[in-house]
Amino acid sequence: MKKLLFIGALLCVLCSCGSGNGGAKKYDDDVVKENRTEYKKYDDDVVKEDRAEYKKYVGLALEQEMYGDKDRAVKYYEAALELEKAYNGTEYAHWFNNNASGKFQELLKSLTTGTHKGYEWVDLGLSVKWATCNVGASTPGAKGNYYAWGETSTKREYTESNSASYGKSWGDIGGNSSRDAARANWGGNWRMPTEAEFQELKDNCTWEWKIQGRHIGCEVRGPNGNSIFLPLAGYRSGDTLYKVGEQGNYWSSSSDDCSTNSAFSLLFCVGVELEVGWIWASDSRCYFGRSVRPVLED
Repeated sequence: MKKLLFIGALLCVLCSCGSGNGGAKKYDDDVVKENRTEYKKYDDDVVKEDRAEYKKYVGLALEQEMYGDKDRAVKYYEAALELEKAYNGTEYAHWFNNNASGKFQELLKSLTTGTHKGYEWVDLGLSVKWATCNVGASTPGAKGNYYAWGETSTKREYTESNSASYGKSWGDIGGNSSRDAARANWGGNWRMPTEAEFQELKDNCTWEWKIQGRHIGCEVRGPNGNSIFLPLAGYRSGDTLYKVGEQGNYWSSSSDDCSTNSAFSLLFCVGVELEVGWIWASDSRCYFGRSVRPVLED
């Protein structure tokens, strides 16, 4: 009798558990299904609408490219990219995979790089375009030539006595073909950068140590993602080359208002952390031989 009572009790417990599972299934039907419906509603009303917009923007961008209006094509690609990024990493990402990002980067590169008078330039998203090489260099990593400030040719020795500008008040020499090494050697609209343009480069770009072609230097990446490479070319004084692989020294076209013996230059050097400065007028004696990295105005 006791055995029968035990079996009956056990059956009651099992039936009770079965009832609990039925409750769980009811929850699945009434609540989870409702949530799924809301999820599908979002899919239908929002994602599909965004997908249609995305396809429209990509189509318009391709159309403008075909007609040669690259500036307008860039704007349409940018609109498409906003949607592509919004769904990146979600289950809907495959709906936004017309490769707008790749096409945009190709188009952007065609708009933000080029040549002028045979020398390459790149648009960093700043006020001027920057050359990819130093004057006298054939690759971005090469040191190139060294020029005393206000002089347009190289020489064997760099001294106060043979400096054309030392002790003279010349102001800004940018674009002056008799004093600007960039304009004199490259022609066209190339010129030396101003103090303010170096400051813009310093403040609005990211700087990272890199090695390019066995040359150490800085990769300077602009707001639009494009970059230039500035090698640590050192400088010349007398007949000696100093600080190669340790310092980058680049002349600006701007003179030092406080001294006729100095001009402004961009200096960056190897240290515990990347040090980038541009107001080094007291050390930027005009007779030093420094690198020149030209800029290009529209």
